[in-house]
Formats: sequence, structure tokens, C-alpha cells
Amino acid sequence: MDSRLDQTETDKKTVPLQSHKHKGSRFRRAKLAVVIAFFVSLFLFGCTLVGLGYFIATQTNPKVAVERQKRTIATEGEVIADVTQSVSPSVVSIITEQRRVVNPVFGSGSSTGQAAGTGVIIDREGHILTNKHVVPEGTSSVRVVRSDGTSYENATIIGRDPLNDIAIIKVADMDQPVPARLGNSDKIR
Repeated sequence: MDSRLDQTETDKKTVPLQSHKHKGSRFRRAKLAVVIAFFVSLFLFGCTLVGLGYFIATQTNPKVAVERQKRTIATEGEVIADVTQSVSPSVVSIITEQRRVVNPVFGSGSSTGQAAGTGVIIDREGHILTNKHVVPEGTSSVRVVRSDGTSYENATIIGRDPLNDIAIIKVADMDQPVPARLGNSDKIR
């Protein structure tokens, strides 16, 4: 019996030691997992702070904002230059003369005045859209000057719309008029 008791006592002693070893390694693995999770969390938190700092610095830094505005202005300036270049051959200067009757107290007389404005060639026949106030009633002569400097003395007034302040004039012998390409405002965003 003693041998049985000795063996049973030995078995009892070995079992708790093996169980204790497994508990210790589990504890160490759990501890290691917590430490790794902590450092990963710390790393991610640091990356978030760096990203947030960069975002705030680039959005609130006056130098960055000024550079962004300069790029926007340059882009808008290029668009304006492109539009101006494409429309320039269609834009004309209009110089008019008007005779006015003056009724002074002791007799009557007249005076001549000049006015100037701009217009846009709207077709290949030489029709030009302008403002009515550029060619008011009493206009005696209308001269049209194209963007290349070519001058036409024989422009005639086709019609006026005082309510909308527009007028149509025509140059009969205009050499190769370039009509403006008009857009559709419904298609503008």
C-alpha cells in the first residue's frame, strides 16, 4: 500500500505543478498581449495626432492659404485670358456723333457731341449688338472699330429697344466678320 500511496502522492504533486506552469504561461501571454495592444494603440493615437496637426496646420496657416488663393487666382486669370482671346475678334468699339438742337433764349443753334461704347458681332452679315445708350436718338454718324484696328464709317442703326437698353447696328461691307459664340445660360452651373 505504501507504494500506492507514494504513487498517488507523487501524482498529486505533479498534477498541480503542470497546471501551475500552464497558468503562468497563460498569464504571461495575456500580459504580453495587453502590452502589445497598448503600444499599438499608442502608435495609432500618435499617428492620429500627427495627421490632425498636419490638417490644422495646412488649413489655418496663412502662408498655405495665400498660396492656395494665388493658384485659384492664376487659374481664374487663365480662364479669363482664354475667353478674352477667343471673343476678342467679335468685340468692336463704337464711336458716335450726335447733333443737339440748342434753344437759347435769344435764337436757336445746334451742338455736336461724341459718345463711345462697345458691341459684339452677332452674325456673318455684320450685325452688331450694342446698348441703346451707345446710339441714342439724334445720332448722326456711327463708326465701328474692330479689335485689329480696322475702322468702318458706314454703320447704320437697324433698331433700338429702350426698355432693355439694346440696339442693333450693321456694317454693310465688313470684311469677314467673326460672330461671337453665344452660350446657353441654362447650361451654366
